[in-house]
Order: sequence, then C-alpha cells, then structure tokens
Amino acid sequence: MFVSTEGQARALGFALVLALGFALGLAGVVPASAQQPIRIGLQGPITGPWALEGEMAVNSVQIVVDQINARGGILGRPVELVIGDDQGEVRQSALTAQRMVAEGVVAVISSYGSSITEAAQLIYEDAGLVNIAYGATAESLTQHGHRYFFRTSFRDDRQGDFFAELVTKHLNLQRVAIVHDNSTFARGLAEAARRSLAGKPGVEVVFYDAVTAGERDFTAVISRMR
Repeated sequence: MFVSTEGQARALGFALVLALGFALGLAGVVPASAQQPIRIGLQGPITGPWALEGEMAVNSVQIVVDQINARGGILGRPVELVIGDDQGEVRQSALTAQRMVAEGVVAVISSYGSSITEAAQLIYEDAGLVNIAYGATAESLTQHGHRYFFRTSFRDDRQGDFFAELVTKHLNLQRVAIVHDNSTFARGLAEAARRSLAGKPGVEVVFYDAVTAGERDFTAVISRMR
C-alpha cells in the first residue's frame, strides 16, 4: 500500500513516542542522573538501495527528539538518538541489532523491510528491548508471540483486502495477474492479495509467479503470463 511521505513521517514520530513510553514503563527508566540521556535506537537503511527511506526516517525521528529535548526532555533527561545502518540487508540487520544492544539503548525503532526487520527481531526480543517497526508488514512478524515487538504499518492481510477492494469495486477487473519479487514483503503481500481475491465473486487470479529481485529481463514471465 502506498503511504505518503507525510504519513510515514507521522508514523515514525508516533513510533518514537511509543518507544519512549514503553521504555519508561518496561525498562524502569528513572532520573538517576539528570544529565544522563535516554538513548533510543533507530535502525534503518542509512546507506544502500533504500537510503532515501533511511534518510527520511532519521530526519523524521530527529525532529521529534529535538522537540522533546526543547521541552526539557523526559523526566528532566535529554533523549539521544543512536543510529544504526543495516544497509537494507538481512545479514547486516542482525549485526546492527547486536551493536544496538551493546550501545545500551533502552528501545529501538526498527526497520524498513519485513525480511530486514525479521533478522533483528529475535535479537531485540532476547535483550528485552522494545522494538517498534516502522516499515514491516509481514503477518508472521506478530505471530511469534514476542512480548516486545510492535509496528506502526498495516499488515499484509489488511493491504490484501484493500487491493481486492480496489480491483473489484473501483477497477472492475475480472482477470488478475500477480507477480512478486520473492522478498518477504512482496511474497506476503502477494499471498494476501491472492487470498482476498479468492473470496470475490467474478474475479479470477489467472497468473501468479515470482521474479528474482533486481532482475531486469522479464521476457520469460511475460511470455508465461500471455
């Protein structure tokens, strides 16, 4: 589902407020030292193919941090944003999560992409850190029974329902082809869309397939689609 830049920025700001609230409640953050900052982690693709999204995340959260600090911080303590670059890669995501835990953050906003978030999820859970995802939609992420994981984005099944509604009520399509890039995000969303469409009378998913992420030649899949 498309979300406007303004909507994403608001979600990130909301995620920071949630992270602070949960950290104060669960981690027992108290003003032991008035000068000691409350450290909140932000994990995202600061570099790599999704660097634009990472830059937006940093800018959005930093604005809220600055606003909180301008009002005196939390319990008289400033909020410090600790940034971790996972480069939009699964392996790097796990390493970044480990570094965040070592940095001593009390909560984390993480990350962009379901597979990237999944790679860090258990690390934060085992460390007892509140982890609020801002760009992860896979249904499985909230089906593990994790106590500290939350998210601000719609799940795939909700987006699948939206897609089915768009196809049937607004586009009036009867034959639909679905192609995804086999990433955790795309595969989950495609499956959700197919399930939602299956319950719509008069609509048939006539083609369903996957391509390799980064692939440029789609001749074969288009030929099969025809």
